[in-house]
Amino acid sequence: MISMTSFIDRLPIARKLLVLGIAILPTIGVPTYLQFKSSLNAVSTASTEQAGLESARGLLSLIQLTLQHRALSATMLGGDNSVSGTREDTRAAVDQALVKIDQDLKARALPPDMAHAWESTAANWRELAAAVDARKLSDKESTVRHMAVIGQYLSILDLLLDNTGLALDSEVGTHYLVRAALVNLPKATETLSQTRSRGAGLLARGEASPTDRALLASLSKVASDQVEDLGKAFDKVFRAEPELRTALAAGLDRANAPIREALDLATREIVNAEAMHYAAIDYVKTFTRAIDQLFALDARALDSLQARLDARSNRAHRTMLVQAGLLSLMLIVVIVLSSIVVRRITGPLNRALALANRVAHGDLTAHIQVATADETGQLLQALKAMNSSLAAMVSRIRTGAETISTASGQIAAGNTDLSSRTEEQAASLEESAASIEQLTSAVRHNTESARQGNMLAAHASEIAARGGEVVGRVVHTMRDISNSSTKVAHITSTIESIAFQTNILALNAAVEAARAGEQGRGFAVVASEVRALAQRSATAAKEIKDLINESVDRVTAGTEQVDEAGRTIDEVVSAVRRVADLMGEIAAASDEQHKGIEQVSSAMVQMDQVTQQNAALVEQASAAAQSMSEQALVLKSAVDVFKVSDESQVAS
Repeated sequence: MISMTSFIDRLPIARKLLVLGIAILPTIGVPTYLQFKSSLNAVSTASTEQAGLESARGLLSLIQLTLQHRALSATMLGGDNSVSGTREDTRAAVDQALVKIDQDLKARALPPDMAHAWESTAANWRELAAAVDARKLSDKESTVRHMAVIGQYLSILDLLLDNTGLALDSEVGTHYLVRAALVNLPKATETLSQTRSRGAGLLARGEASPTDRALLASLSKVASDQVEDLGKAFDKVFRAEPELRTALAAGLDRANAPIREALDLATREIVNAEAMHYAAIDYVKTFTRAIDQLFALDARALDSLQARLDARSNRAHRTMLVQAGLLSLMLIVVIVLSSIVVRRITGPLNRALALANRVAHGDLTAHIQVATADETGQLLQALKAMNSSLAAMVSRIRTGAETISTASGQIAAGNTDLSSRTEEQAASLEESAASIEQLTSAVRHNTESARQGNMLAAHASEIAARGGEVVGRVVHTMRDISNSSTKVAHITSTIESIAFQTNILALNAAVEAARAGEQGRGFAVVASEVRALAQRSATAAKEIKDLINESVDRVTAGTEQVDEAGRTIDEVVSAVRRVADLMGEIAAASDEQHKGIEQVSSAMVQMDQVTQQNAALVEQASAAAQSMSEQALVLKSAVDVFKVSDESQVAS
């Protein structure tokens, strides 16, 4: 079963349908064959019965001639030589009929028993005819031997009816007609013929024994009964086939009167007659008229039977031809419909297979026409929708890949530029950090100097009185230093603000790097702002340096003035004390300034680290953008394998 399933699975659809048709064929073919065979059998049976009827006609003609020969032979052998010539003519007619029947029966390829019976009958006839010609038999012996030959004829007729199917005809009316015309009527004519022959012999001799009279009376009674049975047989025919009454009833009535006349003649002139003076030839003629009427009736019955068999044969032929025509028409219709169905099934499937192969090879330009609404049409419609969807999707992917490739290229270029700018910013921040470190060192030195100045002022307080004026100038100078320190503090605040803003911008740069939107423009803006802030930081640092230098110069001038004022310090003791206080304040302010600058330096270091990290992230983003560009090119190359129609490209 599995192998059969595998075999069927390997077959194309057309061959599967062919296998299905072959499997269904017996369900239609067997009843059709049986019906057609039945029609052929009906035609064959009708033909066989027709041929059998022709042979039966020949046998009946042979029997009729033999009956006549028996009567003429009995008359001649009884002593009436006036019928010798007629007997010889009748014997010649019997021989001719025998030859014709022999040829007809041998042409039929008779069964062995029938062939043997026929050969024996023909041989017996030839012996009988020779014996009658030689007058070696008495009229009684001739009658007996004629009876034997005629009995053989009737047996052969019975075998013929069996072998040709006439004895078992399927139609009731035809069956009754066969029995009446080919069984009952020949028997009645045989009995009448025996009565004719025996009576003719007795009349020819002119005497009859009681036994002869009793036998003739018995024959007359049997003949009368058989004629009555014949009438009953035809009544069955008329009941079964009423239309035959018109053709045969009159003939049956015409035969009854001569038969009664002949039987009455036998009873009156032979059985009951005291002396037999009736002419044998007249007796024979009377019986012959009766027998001829029966044979005439039989001929009409056989004509009716022939007509019915011909009609049946014609019906069978017409039925067979109609069946053959209908079968041929049905076969043509089935073949045409099967061909159409197969084409309507395999055509869409082949188109679907071709479409699938084209899609498998990347060709999405196929234009599909769906002409059916069945499953194959639905399959084709689904494949058409799939092809259209794939074409649109490939077009969108191709467009997207091109866009991604372009965008990733721009991002990569922007990231590269941003990376270089970030590196420049990192270098600038390193320089700013170095400057801040120098500024821190200078401020630390100033603080230390301020502390020493405070100590010197304390020691010089004794001589401060003498340097009142000088101290005044020192005070003025120290005020200038204070102002410069204020400016330094302001600049330091500016640097702190710049550091804070730089930190914010660095965060924005990180966000922009993550988004990488609008083709890297955010990175350019952030980089520009960071560079501007770095420049401002450098300018501020320079200003701080200048101020510090100026402060140093002023401190130097103040020192000289203090030296000069030292000589007059005694005069300005109170002023020196104030200077000492101011120097203490300056020292404290310088210490605070030192701490603030250290915080700025720490912030700059952190900002430098963040900038370095940003540079690394920018490099990674640049590498990712480059990789994305390469992947976009790979994706574009992959979808370039597919061919899409212009409509799909426009739709995408």
